[in-house]
Amino acid sequence: MSAIAYPSSIARACAAIDEAAVFRDLPDGYLRVVVRIVKKIRLACLKSPIYAARATLARESGKSVETVGRVVKWLEERGLIEREQIARKGLKGSSSPITPTERLLEALTLTGEAAPAPDASSTPVIHSPAAASPVPADASKSTHQKQSKENQPAKPAPFVKIEGCALPTELAWLVARNDMKPTGVLALMKLASSRKQRLSDIVQASRKYLEGLTDRGLFAYLRKLVLQDKDYRAVVQHETQAHQAGLDKARVARKAAELEGRAYRTRDGRIQVFVRANGFVEQIGPDRRGFRPMDVAFLDAIDEGRLVPMAVGVP
Repeated sequence: MSAIAYPSSIARACAAIDEAAVFRDLPDGYLRVVVRIVKKIRLACLKSPIYAARATLARESGKSVETVGRVVKWLEERGLIEREQIARKGLKGSSSPITPTERLLEALTLTGEAAPAPDASSTPVIHSPAAASPVPADASKSTHQKQSKENQPAKPAPFVKIEGCALPTELAWLVARNDMKPTGVLALMKLASSRKQRLSDIVQASRKYLEGLTDRGLFAYLRKLVLQDKDYRAVVQHETQAHQAGLDKARVARKAAELEGRAYRTRDGRIQVFVRANGFVEQIGPDRRGFRPMDVAFLDAIDEGRLVPMAVGVP
């Protein structure tokens, strides 16, 4: 399965989780859920509600729905997110979208990412369903339910509308901050598509070279990149994987020092694992015994409860 490429700002925000003071007491088992939530933050509108079901977050993070609930409560208690119970008019149940707070955005170093508002003629407008027309009192049940659904808050759209052009949210900054014409972005998207590329991948892979360019200069440079015979998606995937590897390495190094001297066992008691010095673990089982470096798989086994603590020296 190929890795998903995320904007560099989101990758940096995920890295900040390991450094920010507000996350120092974050249980290790919560980390993946928090990362999945952070990856759903919209850079075009940082405080947009995140409409993600707990079951979705559980599936994406490999955790249980109950764990996701505990993570959301942990974040809410620390003022990192806000939730509002929204009743589904005409339907059963309710939804509780997650809204990032200023405190969370500051901790993730995202407070400077939102694009400044341009003039009124180019203000991005999020597509939302048109208002439903009045329904007669004797309208059918299906019509009533359809209207109720249309009255629900719209989920954050993957596109923004600028000067009549629908642009991917991750490319909106080219217009809002760097003054490229929206039609120019669309032209580059079409050109990239004709060469079996994605402009979003090209922009992400070369963003550090684009920051100082504007308008025609930015268009010309991006066009040159699009015409190059280069697999930008592979570049983005490599950078994403390298970033994740860095996060994993830092996590293992931190936990190696924190867990040294502790012991764990499988739930059936057949295998015992002792955390030794210098980041090594000793594994003792019915038919094997040996040392190996601590790795992410070992830490995940602890977080997921497949390895449980045991008193050192007790079989």
